[in-house]
Amino acid sequence: MHFTLHLIPYLQAIGANLIALLSGIGSIVFLTISFFVKEQTPRWVTGTVALLCFVVASGEVWSTEYDLRAKAELDLDALTKPQLSASFEDMRAIVDGKQKKDSVFTGTFGIKNLGAPSIVRKFSLTLLTPNGQLTGRIMPPPHPKVIVKFSGDDDNPNAGEFVTPSSYQLELVTSTYQIQTNGQAVGFLQVRFLNITPDAIFKAGNKLRLTFVDARDTSYSFEHNLTPADAGQASR
Repeated sequence: MHFTLHLIPYLQAIGANLIALLSGIGSIVFLTISFFVKEQTPRWVTGTVALLCFVVASGEVWSTEYDLRAKAELDLDALTKPQLSASFEDMRAIVDGKQKKDSVFTGTFGIKNLGAPSIVRKFSLTLLTPNGQLTGRIMPPPHPKVIVKFSGDDDNPNAGEFVTPSSYQLELVTSTYQIQTNGQAVGFLQVRFLNITPDAIFKAGNKLRLTFVDARDTSYSFEHNLTPADAGQASR
């Protein structure tokens, strides 16, 4: 029954393409033969031309159906799969550790979704340097507010405090509420990088990699080229 339902439309499509080919390319072939062959056209020639036209017509039908199916699959992906991207909004770091060799890094990030609604979780931040890479240890906010104090110097004259509610943490936002189609979630991540100072984080040539997964456990990874100007300033 399934085969019968598709057979009639297939034959109709083949017939339309076959008629077009026989009245076009087929006619040209037979016209050309008539100039060189005075006798009646052999049956094998007629059969060969007809067979070639049938093969080409079948190919046209298959190609049309393939294009339609590919478009339908793309449309379905857009409806059923999230399409996520990330922006690097604001980044700061302060020195940490007993020997003042570590850094606490706080960054604000935006997650935009152009596809199906989804949640986002399992975040990680990795610092890529010419000498290797460091994966930051995610620090869950211990207090209702996260406060990062930073002082100015010759390279970065900005000074003050970075204060934000703990509920604004990126993973709390994106794993609790779906990011809707054409929507965006914004929040911060705070990590500790060991054996690297803040000024060494924001050296030109370093990169920051943000990684996370969606509800389908599809992994996403985005990188940002760091510069000294990124320290305490918005960057996309």
